[in-house]
Order: sequence, then structure tokens, then C-alpha cells
Amino acid sequence: MQAAIDAARPQLTALTAEIRQLDDLVRRAAAVRENIDAVNADITKANGSCSRPTDRVVARCQQYNALATSHDALVAEHSSVVAHRNRLAGEHNALVESIYELIETLSWVR
Repeated sequence: MQAAIDAARPQLTALTAEIRQLDDLVRRAAAVRENIDAVNADITKANGSCSRPTDRVVARCQQYNALATSHDALVAEHSSVVAHRNRLAGEHNALVESIYELIETLSWVR
């Protein structure tokens, strides 16, 4: 039983790492969203609008457009991997449950 637990741990570690990497897309998109909100606040403070930018907000509007493009790309990438991430999470949860059962059985044997 201990050998089965020891054999499952590297797989669990690999699944955890891959899930975290996929979850990082959400964190990155959230960080870009925060930057978009800050740029929007600056544009609003300058009484500007990107639909008709004045000289005072042109640079901020360009920054907004670049951030929006980046955010859209991150969201699209995340959307494309959601099913894979969920499958990995299911594998992870099943493996954790299996390891816990082995540990519990092992503790009863000892």
C-alpha cells in the first residue's frame, strides 16, 4: 500500500502543477482587467473618451486598446482550456481520494 501511495504522489504533483498553470490564465486576465480599470479611471478623470479622444487621452486610449486586446486573448485562451482543466481537476480529485483511502487502510493495518 505504501508503494501505491508513493507511486501516486508524482502523478498528483504533476496534475497539481498543470492545474495551477492553467489557473494562472485567470489570474493574469484579472491583473490585466485591473489595469484596464485604472486606465479607464484616468481617462474619466481627464474628462475624456476613447470614442472621441482628445490629445490629453490619446495615449491612455492606445494603452486601453492594447490592454483590451491582451485581456481578450487571455480570456479566449482560458476558454479554450476550461474543459481540459476540469478534466485534470477530476483526475486530481479522484487521485487524492484514492490516496486518502490507501492512507486510511494503511493506518488500520499498522
